[in-house]
Amino acid sequence: MRVPHLLAVLLTATALAGALSACGGDDEAPGGTLRAKELQDDIAARLGAQTGAVPDVTCPGDLAAKEGNALRCRAEVSGQSFGVTVTVTSTEGGSAQYELQVDESGG
Repeated sequence: MRVPHLLAVLLTATALAGALSACGGDDEAPGGTLRAKELQDDIAARLGAQTGAVPDVTCPGDLAAKEGNALRCRAEVSGQSFGVTVTVTSTEGGSAQYELQVDESGG
């Protein structure tokens, strides 16, 4: 089975949950901010743990750690690129929990 196909099959069936410490906090995001670099590294590690192939992940910027906020990132494995939606599910104790959903097909 090709690695990109494996990535899509494993990750579209179930959303992956993650948690990161959020930096700072302001009126817009009282839970703080998930920095793009830390988010990219965490997403790559989680996807790699599920599939055995660690993708290159790129996010367009930081994500305000506020429940319901979402960000679209890209994951690339073996030359095939997939969209990854990151959605903040909760913020508690300086951490933001989030869910990942990988697109069903590469693009």
